Amino acid sequence: MDKGKSLGLHGRASNIPARNVYVDGAWDGDDYWIWATGKVRESTVFGENITLTRKISAKLGVSKIFIEDTVENLGFEIEVLASINEIEDVIREINEGQV
Repeated sequence: MDKGKSLGLHGRASNIPARNVYVDGAWDGDDYWIWATGKVRESTVFGENITLTRKISAKLGVSKIFIEDTVENLGFEIEVLASINEIEDVIREINEGQV
């Protein structure tokens, strides 16, 4: 609950499909990068208006992914945001063989 509103595990944004989704790739010197980018907007009338832009990228031949998030407050009020990075739990479970 937040200000009397039930938000669920990940807020309303967990059920909103991303828009402006695209994938691309390019050479950076000798490295080839691929990425996917998309935007999710969470807004209410007379309330928050927040956009999350997420870019997930990987370098060819490297066993890592990189996640870059940009959060924009497009509303008229200051919004308090909380970010819980659950990816660490998933990685820990994979390393421990639980997945």
